[in-house]
Amino acid sequence: MADAPSAADPAPGRGAFGLDRRSWTAPLVPTLPYAAAAAANGNPDHELIRRCADHLACLEAVKALPDEEDDGPAWCAYESNRDAISAAQPQTLAGLIAKARAAKLEATFWDSFENIHDTMAEPWAWDLVNALLRLAGEG
Repeated sequence: MADAPSAADPAPGRGAFGLDRRSWTAPLVPTLPYAAAAAANGNPDHELIRRCADHLACLEAVKALPDEEDDGPAWCAYESNRDAISAAQPQTLAGLIAKARAAKLEATFWDSFENIHDTMAEPWAWDLVNALLRLAGEG
């Protein structure tokens, strides 16, 4: 009778949502190092992941040149990267995570406070909500 599940735990040995630790972390493993995720064959979010990984460098280049004009090369590179991230709709968990990291970076980069308002993090957060629902088959 010791092997019978109790009423309090109908699925002993399994974690939340009926998944063990290995099951729910397996999709994340390729996203940890950018190179592993980007190199994955057939990853539909390859370009999004690459752009999100490059986003910090774009932001730093703009911040390093505070007097640069809006049409300067650093600003244009940032805008191009930002617009590509904005247009991308993540199709995989790796793409969602990459866009979430870029949104968090946008929210904290300019003034070191985590405030999404009036930054690209604000629309990207809503994009992520919609993408998550789409991946779940609800959107």
